[in-house]
Amino acid sequence: MDLLQLKYFNLLANNQHLTKTAEQLKISSPSLSATIKRLENELGVQLFDRNGRNIILNNYGEILLSYVKEIFLLLENAQKELEDIKHTGEMNISVATTSPLIWHDLFMAFVKKYPNVNLNHSILKLNGLYDSSISNKFDFIITAHNDLSSNSLWVSEILNKNDKPFLAVWQGHKFSSKKQISLIEAKEEKFIALSKGFSGRKLFDDICMLAGFEPKIVLECDYSLRSTLLKNKYGIVFTTESVKIAESLGDAVFIEIIDPLYIRTQSIFWRKDRYLNTTNSNFLNFAIDFYKNK
Repeated sequence: MDLLQLKYFNLLANNQHLTKTAEQLKISSPSLSATIKRLENELGVQLFDRNGRNIILNNYGEILLSYVKEIFLLLENAQKELEDIKHTGEMNISVATTSPLIWHDLFMAFVKKYPNVNLNHSILKLNGLYDSSISNKFDFIITAHNDLSSNSLWVSEILNKNDKPFLAVWQGHKFSSKKQISLIEAKEEKFIALSKGFSGRKLFDDICMLAGFEPKIVLECDYSLRSTLLKNKYGIVFTTESVKIAESLGDAVFIEIIDPLYIRTQSIFWRKDRYLNTTNSNFLNFAIDFYKNK
């Protein structure tokens, strides 16, 4: 059995027409018949039921076809991966996130396991997610599930299905002894908020609207400034459990928001029409496994 036989079989199985298949392969019909006959003799089974000029793939043929399709898909992917490496000279992966601080552990663990991979990370705001000229540059995007789930060009796997909302306050704040809180209790508090356009800011605006109040925002900033501003008591911070776990707000006290009930799901997205080479697949599987038991 060789690849040429399998190539001829694959096309004939799809066409189920001897003359048409021979024309596509630019060979004679008797030559095609002889090749298929040799394959059947090697396997010891008949792959097609023949009735004059009509041929129909039988059960044996269906079984072989399923494996042949896998073989050619693997060969195609191998060729693409070799092309990737040949043109880049190294293994690269590009990942964009909308909440950068909570994925540090994932990135560090992946690079430790795959030290030869060059991992490029970028931060995206929502307008970057929705602009295909920007989002298409990345192999993966990690963001809240509802940020991209409505876009049919992307497929996803959930990494964290239960990212609960929290308030972060400084030590000694009047809420610091609480374990849980209704968000409406913080109606009169001063808030440090992410700048508009961040996925986390949209979440903050949405949950405050559900709670029935407009927050008193005294400062808007990016992720890197929030910890310093909170520590210096400029205001309190709305955040989620993943930030608490990542310890990216220093020694802040975290209080679970139990009302309104609003659970955020974090997912990893990739274009469904894009080939995932081995490096991409390794990262995807690593990310899923990394959070599976967390």
